[in-house]
Amino acid sequence: TINEQPQTLFLEYIIQGIISLYYYRGDEPIYFFETEDGRMIQVSEKEEMIHKESGALAVKKDMKYIGVLNYLFSESDKAKKKMKNTSFNRDYFAELTKDYHYEVCETGEECIEFEAKKDSRYINIKFSARTGVKIMTFDVSPVYKAKMKSAAPFVGVDADFSIPRLTRIFSVHVGVDASKFFAEKLKDISQSRFSKFVAESFLLDAKIGLRIKPFRGKIVPFLEGGFCNQFLIDRSIRTETEMFEISGIGTSEHDYNSIVPTSLRGYYVNAGLELKLNKTHTLSIMGGYYKVSDNAS
Repeated sequence: TINEQPQTLFLEYIIQGIISLYYYRGDEPIYFFETEDGRMIQVSEKEEMIHKESGALAVKKDMKYIGVLNYLFSESDKAKKKMKNTSFNRDYFAELTKDYHYEVCETGEECIEFEAKKDSRYINIKFSARTGVKIMTFDVSPVYKAKMKSAAPFVGVDADFSIPRLTRIFSVHVGVDASKFFAEKLKDISQSRFSKFVAESFLLDAKIGLRIKPFRGKIVPFLEGGFCNQFLIDRSIRTETEMFEISGIGTSEHDYNSIVPTSLRGYYVNAGLELKLNKTHTLSIMGGYYKVSDNAS
């Protein structure tokens, strides 16, 4: 009961003993002492503004709690000595309650003090390693009027940034994947002339997006999407031509590297399931779609 109104509240449990101590953070700090028979006795230090005789405003503190403490801890000489220097704060009340317990308790039962640990990790970061297979289509129409297809393994690392105090559903996801693209197409120009178009490159895919996990449990579905940037490193886009002549076989090569961009931008969408193995490790299975292009073409 606070201010003569019965309420259902969450209290912080500070000391468990013959007399137990609780704390409630309301408009003003309120402490509750629970006696052996289960009564909850409230103490607070209410402040009110008063007018002095001079007319100036002053703050007056309600010191009635001192009488309540004297009544509660009257059986402990050590506690009574401490009450000569009364202070309205958590540490003082905790020490007072512990001193009373150890002086009065006849069974030798330990007094338990609950410590509230502050969570210093405002941002939670989770790292993961990924591997799998990418099936890619590379549109080289501007130089060869064709689409090249390739399937290759990839490896990658991801980082997931979340603020649990704000939300457990959304998090920011960043990652980098490395893979290789290789494809070739053979074309007969004539009976004595053959041309082969080759497209190959080391690919580095960087992405940043939003991950959504609407449910909690051991197996959790998730959906993510955002922006990605694909870098073509050590690329080689070329035609290799062979000519069969009377004098022998001639070969020539022409590359298109100068007109193929080194960076492609776009978006990605992933969906999957996350299996919680223990407190620190999870296993995920995921499928996704990436779409990148050269904005200039």
